[in-house]
Amino acid sequence: MDWELCLDELLSDLRGEPTRSRRTGPNGHDKLVARSAKLRRRHRELTDQLALAAAEIQRLSLLLGRYVAAAEENSKVTHISNKRTGR
Repeated sequence: MDWELCLDELLSDLRGEPTRSRRTGPNGHDKLVARSAKLRRRHRELTDQLALAAAEIQRLSLLLGRYVAAAEENSKVTHISNKRTGR
């Protein structure tokens, strides 16, 4: 290590700054920021998928209601009233 790098490290330590030798790769903060961004993207994707799933469930529920109503309307069954229940 040459004396300029040693002096740079000493001054950086005193200032609380990263030195040239420590800037070789991502530090813990950089990794945390990257991980956080990745989690935010995944959360947004899952939120979008959840909204689509909820909309599909609503659509299918409405469709089922129409099918049930159509089946009851088109059934050839005669309903017999029950004296106890009034049906």
